[in-house]
Amino acid sequence: MADASRAPGVGTEHINAAAWELDLEALTEGVITGEPRAGAQAIYSILGVEIGIWEMTPGAASDVEEDEIFVVLSGLGSIKHEDGSITPLHPGRLVRLHAGHRNTWHVTHTIRKVYLTPTTSPAVSPEQSTKGPL
Repeated sequence: MADASRAPGVGTEHINAAAWELDLEALTEGVITGEPRAGAQAIYSILGVEIGIWEMTPGAASDVEEDEIFVVLSGLGSIKHEDGSITPLHPGRLVRLHAGHRNTWHVTHTIRKVYLTPTTSPAVSPEQSTKGPL
């Protein structure tokens, strides 16, 4: 008999996203101020969605976004959007980014986020993932 307390396909895999080790590299494009470093790691891919961890150290840099939803785990900063609006970043903030939009990230205290973005890659789990920037 199936366990009715668990939804189909829901496992017990888990990680500590706040403590997951990321390899950070100096940003080489879009740097505006400081010497920011960044790194990302895809952790899961399921139902066409990649879930991962991303981090950026203090500084400012601009980039063109992909479709993404993320929640800030730690750090402080803001995103200045091309329309001039500003999204404050702090722990617990849930943000939606749109593909093709140019944004400027202003990080005052290292930002770490968990992101979700569409993917066409096959499903992976933490045991299958490789450490290092995407």
